[in-house]
Amino acid sequence: FGTISELFFLTLRCMHIVGPNRVVKDYHKVGQEVHDADEAARAAPEMSEEREKLEREMQLLMERRLSYEVVFQDLEMLDDLVALARLGSRSLLRLAQAPKTILPLPLPPPEAFKAVPEFCVEAVLDVIKFISNTNPTALETTAVPVLHDFLNFFMAFSSSKAHVNNPYLRGKLLEAMSMLIPKGRRHGFEHGGGNLVSLFADHDISRRSLIPTLIQFYVDIEVTGAHNQFYEKFNYRHYMATLLLHVCKIPSYLQAVQLESENREKFVRFVNMMLNDVTYAIDESILNLVEIKKIEAEMAEPGWAARPEDQRREVEKNLSQKGGNARWGMQSGNEILQMVQMLTGMVPEPFMVPELRDRVACMLNYFLTSIAGPRMSELKVSNPEKYSFRPRELLVLVCDIYVNLARHPDFAPAVVRDGRSYSQRAFLKAGDVLRAHGLREGQQLDAYMSFVALLRTCEADAKAEDLQLEGIDVPDEFLDPVTCELMRDPVRLPTSGQTLDRASIARHLLSDETDPFSRKRLTADMLVPDDALRARIEAFLAQHGRGAAPAPPAAGADPMDTQ
Repeated sequence: FGTISELFFLTLRCMHIVGPNRVVKDYHKVGQEVHDADEAARAAPEMSEEREKLEREMQLLMERRLSYEVVFQDLEMLDDLVALARLGSRSLLRLAQAPKTILPLPLPPPEAFKAVPEFCVEAVLDVIKFISNTNPTALETTAVPVLHDFLNFFMAFSSSKAHVNNPYLRGKLLEAMSMLIPKGRRHGFEHGGGNLVSLFADHDISRRSLIPTLIQFYVDIEVTGAHNQFYEKFNYRHYMATLLLHVCKIPSYLQAVQLESENREKFVRFVNMMLNDVTYAIDESILNLVEIKKIEAEMAEPGWAARPEDQRREVEKNLSQKGGNARWGMQSGNEILQMVQMLTGMVPEPFMVPELRDRVACMLNYFLTSIAGPRMSELKVSNPEKYSFRPRELLVLVCDIYVNLARHPDFAPAVVRDGRSYSQRAFLKAGDVLRAHGLREGQQLDAYMSFVALLRTCEADAKAEDLQLEGIDVPDEFLDPVTCELMRDPVRLPTSGQTLDRASIARHLLSDETDPFSRKRLTADMLVPDDALRARIEAFLAQHGRGAAPAPPAAGADPMDTQ
């Protein structure tokens, strides 16, 4: 590096305060001012002094905007920025005493590294984001060794919580990394991706460590302590999803996913959080689409134009707000469903652990009934594309997940057990849509229809079992106090003395490791099997002709391991 002087750190600080990101914000602000001035000029009377003034103002704003765009195309400046960012990334790795293999970084972090302010990391990220947003072609033509240096930097610090404890900064590292994914001409890439095309495939450190880093980050960003953590997590998980969906198209990353799924406790927690996110996002979008349909009907009434202007403006504002919510929910939900579709095709077992199986089934049934059941008419808005609502694409994702999980013997019974959303008619309607529009053909369509036939059999079996217990009074002590369902594997909570079904409490602990009754800390390994109660439940089931519960996990076994 030569000598790293204080001028280097002052430059990074200036870059962070008034550098690339500030320039891009100013550029977009000028663009908005041009738009506003143009609308105001169109509304002003022709040949009026006001209109001429607005047009002169718009001309000046256009000149400012074009000046920005000229700067964005200055390749010499971009080269200087890349050189500075590369120097910053390599100097930070040197301060962290990174080995030649980059990972793992030595622990604890050196004192010199601890003294480095966060803006030194952010300045590097700002350069990548600036180039990606203004001249992505420059990224395509960046030399491969330089791109590898940046990827080394991203991987080293996004994967080490000890070095970068701030989850939002690690999220920004993944955001910048996602900008190294090649895109098409529509996104400004003129060379088909150039040197970015094989970047992740050829980067050995990413092949080894990116998948566990992404999954760990998805879990870590759940709780940050910030007041806006709920919405911020969706923002950063978007970049995580973008990276995961991209690299899983590369064969060398598939084995890493398989290996990571064997860390059952961590992977199941990751799956649970995906289910939380996709259920919230899609449900939020569906509820807002229903409201949008009502507002559109209200605005189509004959007397709409005669309403007072302030009333119309209020309704239009409400429509715009609900439209934004619907679009956000559908975009986020579709992205997560794509991850679920991909992962269930590769590693379905974590989705079928007892604490998640019924939840996955209920979620899919709700989505299917919403887009292929009677409720679909409530979602027929005038311009679904405006809200990123593509029901056929959503249907394909949901049906593919059903097929991916159909191989597990406990999945079809779980689907049928859902008394809230399960509908055989919705499954048949979905099959008709898949066939009529050529969304799935051949073996894919046959696999889905075979699953539908299996559901009919499971439905008949479930009705027969229900008849066996019809009119029989099940003792209260046999029922889970939270779900009010018959327990199969009762466990005692040592922190409150309550007894719940293992699947019920395990599902709760995936999101919140506290006793739901006492709020004391509680983990899965603290649960105490209630063998005496289990024996009484099994005797009760045998007496009434029902099968016994499956054997509990062996002593010392991982409570989440179903293998």
